[in-house]
Amino acid sequence: MPIDLALRHCQALRADPAFARWDTSDYIPLQALPVARGVAWATVLNQIDAAPPSQEVVDTLKSTLHRPQAPLIAVLGPAFIGQTSAMRRLAWQLAAPPPQWLPILVDLSRYAAQTSGPRRLVATIAEAAGTYVPELTEVVADLLVRATPTPLRLVIILDGLEAVQLELRADLIRELRQLVSDRRLATQRYILSCRPEAMPSALEEVAQRLLLQYLSGREVLAYVRQRRGSLAQANTRFAQILEAHLLDLAALPPLLADMLRRLEGRYAEGLSRNQLLQDGLESQIAALPAHLKRGDAARQSLIALAWEMSWQPDEALDLQRVFALLNRVRGERNYSLEELYDQLCSVGILHDVDRRHSGFQRPGQRAYCAALALMQHADPMADLEDVLPQCGAAERHERWAAVLVHVVGMAAQPADLLYPIRRSALQSNNGLYMLLLAHTLQALPRGRFEALAPTTRGALLDACAAWADPAREPSAMRRAQIAAALGCLPDPTSVRALLRLATERMRPAVGQRLDYEYTSVRLEAALGLRNLMLFRPPTHPAGAEIWANQDARMLAVLRAWVAAGAGDQASLRQQSGDVTLPIEVRMLALIALADLATTTHDLFFLLRMIVAVSPLANPGDHAALARTAADALILADAPRVATLLAALLRRDPRLATEAVGQLIYLAGRVRLRDPRSVAWLVQQLITQPDPVIKAKALRSLAWIVADTPGDPALGPALLAAAMAIGRGLRSNLNLPAPLAALSLHHLPADDAGWLYLRRTALEALRWLAQGADLSALAAEAPSWPLDLRRALGDKS
Repeated sequence: MPIDLALRHCQALRADPAFARWDTSDYIPLQALPVARGVAWATVLNQIDAAPPSQEVVDTLKSTLHRPQAPLIAVLGPAFIGQTSAMRRLAWQLAAPPPQWLPILVDLSRYAAQTSGPRRLVATIAEAAGTYVPELTEVVADLLVRATPTPLRLVIILDGLEAVQLELRADLIRELRQLVSDRRLATQRYILSCRPEAMPSALEEVAQRLLLQYLSGREVLAYVRQRRGSLAQANTRFAQILEAHLLDLAALPPLLADMLRRLEGRYAEGLSRNQLLQDGLESQIAALPAHLKRGDAARQSLIALAWEMSWQPDEALDLQRVFALLNRVRGERNYSLEELYDQLCSVGILHDVDRRHSGFQRPGQRAYCAALALMQHADPMADLEDVLPQCGAAERHERWAAVLVHVVGMAAQPADLLYPIRRSALQSNNGLYMLLLAHTLQALPRGRFEALAPTTRGALLDACAAWADPAREPSAMRRAQIAAALGCLPDPTSVRALLRLATERMRPAVGQRLDYEYTSVRLEAALGLRNLMLFRPPTHPAGAEIWANQDARMLAVLRAWVAAGAGDQASLRQQSGDVTLPIEVRMLALIALADLATTTHDLFFLLRMIVAVSPLANPGDHAALARTAADALILADAPRVATLLAALLRRDPRLATEAVGQLIYLAGRVRLRDPRSVAWLVQQLITQPDPVIKAKALRSLAWIVADTPGDPALGPALLAAAMAIGRGLRSNLNLPAPLAALSLHHLPADDAGWLYLRRTALEALRWLAQGADLSALAAEAPSWPLDLRRALGDKS
């Protein structure tokens, strides 16, 4: 490939405003979770306390491109999360002089326009390559077909697989797999961007996957602070988002950008959820020809389609039914239904799922239009009897919960919706309803939450707070989501519940002596307290009641956290180490310090809290602080924590059992790959007598090995150990090195610790199995306790 053509391409791409704008503050950083080959992506998403550290997606992609074992990287993210923006930022940065890569961004919606044939994908790529330099079209096609030698390496970014109709995807996937597997093209790299449900199973085994995450409240605040420059101004802007009950919508970068534009403009005061969503829909409808907007035809057509699509399992509707609904809305008008449908597709509202079905491009827009449809019914609240049961089924919850979250903002009497949700939760003992209640409370428009009668508000919040207890809700993810919602609801009940969740001592999960670890719940609760202090401080007219009767020293910690200055970090270090303060205050200070930590000094301080010698007077308090410090370090930069932890373990310090357990857990969460540290973990698995410590070591090693295999013998040995322990073997394990010395014969068969170890081993198989035959285990599972069957994956 001529170097001058590549240079001209890169220069033109860098000059294109469509790419250059995403290397400015317009770009909102997206976090991605890496998923190793063979590990189900649902395992990572559904086990938030086991997930690897998230990483900024563009930086991760750039580092992954250099790995020879990763020619194909799949970037999977929900609709409207900003994938295309991230892909354009990546292309712009890769094109920086002197370019090591030649980035080619391919819009896969162009695939259908190419002539069908065995090289249809190559033709699509070549067409995109010639966007700026037409001569590159033939050069790139020749390279991909004939593998012409070239000193430059291509990065082919295939954006938007879901835009390709289902009937056409099989050929595209087959051709892409051929390109990835062609050894003559081993130096070329491919990035596929799509929604998780569109990821082809045929590519799972050859792709390195990155799962894009919705923005957390913590990431929203970090972006606002980076964008505003002034800490005080950024806090004010974030408080406005909280005040308007829009933090959940801010999880989508395009909506966050729209919010900030409005809040920085002249009409920020009345910003509401419905206004934001309605304006977004109207801006797309405004692009339609005038005759299709007349009489509200387009909008009413979308409302009718959304309601019917919401009842479909895949949110897609047969085209014949689509046109029947469009015709019903048209009535006596004479505009073309085909034209209306094509125009709704061209402005990005609808799309062809395949040749026979249509759907909304954005699930959130479908939910909003379905909510409008429900509110147009003669008796919307009566229709709840049909809709509410849908929210209690896991496979339909997300689809219908999104509708009701919008409905609560439209209802004249929100309590008419909130009370039936609460009643459904209590009658069915189904946590999905309580999660829905928390989200609908969070979505109430500005002032509507405070306008609820105090007894009503208290009863609803009490129900949510009670459900955030592990005795009621076993799912840590749901409890963390409830805690996050409470952090947006200014009420004394929210403060009390969040304080309990953030600083509660560990309680038994199995038997009388085993602890559960729900890091995410604790951290979300603490961050929720930070949010409440940020937009409802005691000095706020409506804030005094919220913080009444709370410890002044606790409030001082929260104020320092919100202020977030260098002096405040020093204050948090002092409060964390002050033995005269209540233990709950010190625990919260540790979490606040980890959230703000920018220096090695702060991180090392937190590590020292784990390994410090326990005072004889109060070992229980010391254990609580050590656990909190380990949890808190999950908020810090994982590579820096891993570096410090590896340095600590290389010194082979004398550690108390509690410290050993916390360091093992932390090593797994930050995916500590240092060989000496991994050897230390193996040693703990073999030599520690406590089955709880053994379980933690096995789990952390499984996380690390699944993420980045190191010692080729360790993975198979861990798999063999997990299978043997999962089956209940305590002797004659016959494990390969380096676990040959592992012995469990000293553990009684009826010991709660042994059950915990077995359960952990079965859960570890999700990370270790990677295609291994588990049929023998599955055959034995029916005779196991329910806890163990669920750990293996049996949902009975």
